Amino acid sequence: MAEHQETGQPARIRLRPVPSYLPGWVPAQRAACRRHARPSETPEHWDPRAPTADSEPPRVLRALLTTYREVLNQRRPASQLAAVLPADALHELRYRARREALRGRRYRGGRVHWCQPNAQLVEAAATMHVFAAPGRLPQRTLAIAIRLEWWHGQWRCTVLTVL
Repeated sequence: MAEHQETGQPARIRLRPVPSYLPGWVPAQRAACRRHARPSETPEHWDPRAPTADSEPPRVLRALLTTYREVLNQRRPASQLAAVLPADALHELRYRARREALRGRRYRGGRVHWCQPNAQLVEAAATMHVFAAPGRLPQRTLAIAIRLEWWHGQWRCTVLTVL
């Protein structure tokens, strides 16, 4: 333990309050969202109203993952997720869907684990199993990291990364 230089006694540890921290805040979003924000809101793009019971995160997560899986299985167009996914995740989804269509693989949903650090933020981890042929064991399992933010009265996916 560190000692105080003048007295030689053990130094006291001072705890200071941490300023509000919202991970994932990108300064580029500030200009795009400034026209919708009130000056008192921090960060400016968040809706001050708390999510309601009909916008339950598990249901939104399940719907997002189901639609994502259906795009990979060639049952839906990727454009149906354009309003919900970030541009880089949508581009990766389209690329993966084209590639997997040629290989004949099928995807099946796995478990979803989520936490809600605050009322306007949900972080989740999910698994998706990849099958090479029907009736066989999974060829591999993918992990998916998801971050949803409450934005203008609805949940919006800000991060979707397939590991």
